[in-house]
Amino acid sequence: MKKLMIGAATVAMLLCGSAMAADSGARLPSFNEMKVQAEKGNPVAQNNLAALYATGEGIGKDFKLAAEWYGKAAEQGYAIAQHNLGGMFETGQGVEKDPATAAVWYALAAEQGDGWAQVSLASLHAAGKLVQNDLSSAYRWSVVASANEDKDVRTTAADLIKQIGPKLSPAARAEAEKMAKVWRPNR
Repeated sequence: MKKLMIGAATVAMLLCGSAMAADSGARLPSFNEMKVQAEKGNPVAQNNLAALYATGEGIGKDFKLAAEWYGKAAEQGYAIAQHNLGGMFETGQGVEKDPATAAVWYALAAEQGDGWAQVSLASLHAAGKLVQNDLSSAYRWSVVASANEDKDVRTTAADLIKQIGPKLSPAARAEAEKMAKVWRPNR
């Protein structure tokens, strides 16, 4: 269910961004213009092109091409694409399902301060989709995400904190909170 919520939130963010640009009078690039920019190595265009392939908005859905373009932007360090690529590895859309690889991409984006990546990484640790569940890491990333400027990220993080916190000892909670307090994004 959380995967669905996070995936839906990602699509909603992409669609809202397009709607806001249209409402502001900004001209949205055509698919062909975006593809040209993506092929020139622009990570924002690569991520946006991948999102079009992932959602099928204006073109046919193609998860393999979406993963390919997210990968190009992610390799350049673009946090949003790293999170999106992590989601594809978590769900197995366009790539072989691989929670460990998803965690790597989520962590790279989370370390840059991407709130949704922090929530996704926390959820992955809490669900035990890796070798074992790591509730301390899940709690720490949830606390970090709870300070994000995005209200939806904060709300989701608060829900995770409520779910995970009672499962940890007071000492483990305190240590995770201490680590979250000193955390700073790598930008």
